[in-house]
Amino acid sequence: MSKIKAYIGIDPGKSGAACLLAENGRYIFYDWPPKGDLFAVLKKIRQWNDYYDIQLAALELVNCGAVQGRKSAFAFGNNFGHWEMILIALEIPHIKPRPAEWQKGLVIRTDSKDPKTRAYMAVMRMYTTSIDQKLTKPKGKKILDGRVDALLIANHAKRWKEGS
Repeated sequence: MSKIKAYIGIDPGKSGAACLLAENGRYIFYDWPPKGDLFAVLKKIRQWNDYYDIQLAALELVNCGAVQGRKSAFAFGNNFGHWEMILIALEIPHIKPRPAEWQKGLVIRTDSKDPKTRAYMAVMRMYTTSIDQKLTKPKGKKILDGRVDALLIANHAKRWKEGS
């Protein structure tokens, strides 16, 4: 039995997530655990790697903001390093696109002043409204921006692989 081709997008932020986007249209989200349980993350990505034929992962490469404190910047860099080591350990090929690269052609600046809302609107254009329940919290419709970005980053990995 041959495995289904898939792509992974990763938003390495504190409220980040990973998204597996399969060729058959299925998408699966995995939120970064609150306490940073690396074994749980490794186990989940290994499961994806065992079941799917991972063609490429895209790990967002972002700089720390000027307003971030040292502790926050260190934690962010740590998460990025953890994600990259998991990909390396599992021998998953990966790229590290900057936000402007993965957003190109997907996220439209005139959609909203808020970058989270712009990314969310891009996903809503690409997918059916049934995805909405996986991208927002039930109360108040707060956008789960880690998931939104991870899905768009997975789409970037797919486009990048198909274009290379």
